[in-house]
Amino acid sequence: MIEVMFPNFYRLEVPLPKTPLKYLNSYLIKGQGRNLLIDTGLNEVLHILKNGPMNAYHIASQMTWDINCNSWETFPRAQKFFATAEAVTHLELLCNENLVRKIDHKETILFELNPGQ
Repeated sequence: MIEVMFPNFYRLEVPLPKTPLKYLNSYLIKGQGRNLLIDTGLNEVLHILKNGPMNAYHIASQMTWDINCNSWETFPRAQKFFATAEAVTHLELLCNENLVRKIDHKETILFELNPGQ
């Protein structure tokens, strides 16, 4: 579904068939000669990491998901796997942009905000 929020500003529902999430929201801003596609999960991950280093599973547990569950503990196991994988893709992109860095900590990979960013 595409919803016009304002002129040249759209909300896009990206369908996730056969999952409890149903869809993800992305936003499109149309410009002259260029368009901007926004995945809101990136900002949310940066905000979560203000609380300090954590692993992808812990980050995923704090992200906003459009699923009919009261808490992370009630998520289906498979959905936790998919949510964590989604968090990892966000984290990898943020690492590539030098906004986040990986830390090897006791056989676990933690992520933290890159100092100086």
